[in-house]
Amino acid sequence: MAPFAICSGDKCPFVFDYREDVAEMGQSTPLPPEYCPICGLLVIYSCHSCFVSLAAHDSKICSRCGKDIRAGMLKSYLRSIIPIPE
Repeated sequence: MAPFAICSGDKCPFVFDYREDVAEMGQSTPLPPEYCPICGLLVIYSCHSCFVSLAAHDSKICSRCGKDIRAGMLKSYLRSIIPIPE
């Protein structure tokens, strides 16, 4: 499991630290929220292209594939809710 999760919004400061937030919440299984509690956008915990975990709370570029983590997540999310004609 990744040590951090971040909001998919560029300007949102939300960070979920698995080590600290799980202890505060008293959970036995560390799960970040699906949606950001600050702005309501999706929360990201890994690169959407290569699935590597976020190792830093300020991760914007994937350490493995070099892609923008937030941009990739937004594109995938939009494809899932907006049907694209083939």
